[in-house]
Amino acid sequence: MLNALSRQLFTGESDLGYARPGRIAGSELLPTLNFIDQESGAYRPDAELEAGAATLGRGRDADIISYCGGGIAATMNAFVLMKLGYRNVSVYDGSLDEWSSDPAMPMEVGEPA
Repeated sequence: MLNALSRQLFTGESDLGYARPGRIAGSELLPTLNFIDQESGAYRPDAELEAGAATLGRGRDADIISYCGGGIAATMNAFVLMKLGYRNVSVYDGSLDEWSSDPAMPMEVGEPA
């Protein structure tokens, strides 16, 4: 599971009004904004996208589920990963909006161990 939101939302320091702050338990952070040139609004060059994806330490055949708050930013991560040749990428369209509203679903706050 990859969280496409900011570090502040990932750790629960910031909250956009979801039922509970934080992230899906066990997920990793890969902020969508890292793939975007903030001045032009365009995706960064492929070499920079590749470097960002390499932080995952996963092969191109790994199962990856991208999520965010409501499924929008997650599609940007999925697009980039698929563009780079990752084959098993999906988007959790309900994302935190759905997950955080069910108290039975595990969530974490703070920096990962």
